[in-house]
Amino acid sequence: VKLANGHLVIAFNNSYTQRNPLSVALSTDEGRTWTRVRNIEADDHGSYSYPAIIQDRNGIIHLTYTWNRESIKHAAFNEAWILQGQEKFAEKQ
Repeated sequence: VKLANGHLVIAFNNSYTQRNPLSVALSTDEGRTWTRVRNIEADDHGSYSYPAIIQDRNGIIHLTYTWNRESIKHAAFNEAWILQGQEKFAEKQ
């Protein structure tokens, strides 16, 4: 999703084999690089799928996703929270 300032945010499963963890990443260069990653859900036994992202007029990023195939969850955060993340993606096994 393109944020109001032109940066991009994506929600994804940061794993090559499982639906966990559910992470968000930020790109400040139109998607050429994704430099910061934060986990939204990281339980090794969880299943997090079908994420959807929007940004509201106040700059808050809203993420909804399926939690353990039982319900829908909502998370809200801002870009600054993502920027506090690490530069770590899953390694292909």
